[in-house]
Amino acid sequence: MQKHQSLREALVAVLPELEREKDRLAVWIDQGSIAARLGTRDANGNSGFEYRYRVNVILLDFAKDPAIVFTTLIDWLRTNQPELLLNPETLKTAVEFRVDVLDDRKVDIEIHTELSEAVEIDSLGNITYRAEPAIAQSSIDGLIDVPLGTTLGTVSVNGEDLP
Repeated sequence: MQKHQSLREALVAVLPELEREKDRLAVWIDQGSIAARLGTRDANGNSGFEYRYRVNVILLDFAKDPAIVFTTLIDWLRTNQPELLLNPETLKTAVEFRVDVLDDRKVDIEIHTELSEAVEIDSLGNITYRAEPAIAQSSIDGLIDVPLGTTLGTVSVNGEDLP
């Protein structure tokens, strides 16, 4: 699993004090599962599976605006888990958090989000992590004006309507 480390690195890049004060940032994984199917080897003998898990982040004694943390997280999700931000249903619980107010200047922030990582294994046993598919800005722009609850009428492929 790699995304939890990538998220940590994104937070430390924006908040370099977390590199010096390592005990103020904790990132860990729980509630994980594996998604795989029987007989999923391709013609070359390659196979794979998907990790699905919850990543947890705790920032202790945070004395800046929490928006810095959440902006960094959302930017990270745009690249590393974009489907969470495209689906109105997943948006409802994509990022859950709790803030404990310690005093007038400091808070502890606890964040949870669901992640997945696709793993490919070639016939020689070499492991690679599949990159997230890029989502074109035009696709995102096209969804902005679509009202929630809109349903699809007809799906056509090569000019032929699907049932």
